[in-house]
Amino acid sequence: MQRTIELTSPQWEFFNNPAKFKAFISGIGAGKTAIGWILAMKEATQQAGSRGLIVAPTYTLIKDVIWWEMDKWVPRQLIKEFSENKKRLKLKNGSEILFRSADNPRHIERLRGLSIAWFWIDECTLLPKLVWDILVGRLRQPGYSYKAWITGTPKGFNWVYELFIKDPIPDSYILYGVPTKSNIFLSREYIQSLEQQYKGQFALQELEGKFVKFEGLVYPGFDIKKHVVDAVPSEFDRVVYGVDWGFRNPACILALGIKNDVAYILQEYYAPKTTDDELIEIAKQMQQKWGVGTFYCDPSEPASIEKFVRAGIDAVKANNEITPGIKAVTSLLESDRLYVHTSCQNTINEFQMYRYDDNDKETPLTPSY
Repeated sequence: MQRTIELTSPQWEFFNNPAKFKAFISGIGAGKTAIGWILAMKEATQQAGSRGLIVAPTYTLIKDVIWWEMDKWVPRQLIKEFSENKKRLKLKNGSEILFRSADNPRHIERLRGLSIAWFWIDECTLLPKLVWDILVGRLRQPGYSYKAWITGTPKGFNWVYELFIKDPIPDSYILYGVPTKSNIFLSREYIQSLEQQYKGQFALQELEGKFVKFEGLVYPGFDIKKHVVDAVPSEFDRVVYGVDWGFRNPACILALGIKNDVAYILQEYYAPKTTDDELIEIAKQMQQKWGVGTFYCDPSEPASIEKFVRAGIDAVKANNEITPGIKAVTSLLESDRLYVHTSCQNTINEFQMYRYDDNDKETPLTPSY
């Protein structure tokens, strides 16, 4: 028994567009995950025996979003086997779909060994361009036509903008900017509630799917062309780390190398639902890569800091005063003494989105990811 799938007009156009590389960049609730899955099933069923890959920034997003939607779009009669441990879905026609996260350099590097016919990156603007570059090179499974698509919401003028809007390859790269209101299956009440909540440039980004530059930025001097780099020094005078706790909200660890009074943000870990024990393991991995250093931690969770200390990590309370911190970072940017490695996409996004409250020019608003 065949299922009838109803699509919005933008989804239908995206589905039928023959471009090799496609981007569905949308507002909240515009159906990006749905169209991602529908295209995945098209490739997996029409190209029997093919191997495809679905990538998300974190394993949590795979479980809570990608797999949660899977039952809607993958008919059970087509499934041969699904393994959560192996992160693999096998279909009866011989095709298989792999699921991978890319929340740290080790996970990203493991993508290099794959041979695939297609891939889909969800929440693409939270991942560095390196993920895209690696996966394009993995489109090499013999005997198949190759496709790739990405879905997400704009987060400043990042690599997605550069690749799909500013300088795309004609007929190979196509981007659809899709507004929330295009989803005719959303209630009018829901859309109105969003329109009441989001205003100005933020509404253009979150509801219209537009790439925008925010007004009232905390760091207006941040310039991607100047402050984002592909290479960093091999040695540093010292290395320090910053820790921001989180479980429902994303937790974050940053590694910073300092050489000749110039600071380099070297690596980031950014993910929700991360326990203290998991953060300790990430912290140890960073130290193995960059060297031992002090971890300056958000002082709001003293018990978590104590766990770090008991695990043998030099963890101390950071000074969380906002204004002195902003002045220090601004000074480094203005004197060209702060650089961000291109792999730290969430940090790059935050520099472009960290802005002051429209009604209180002294209070920054935390970017919404």
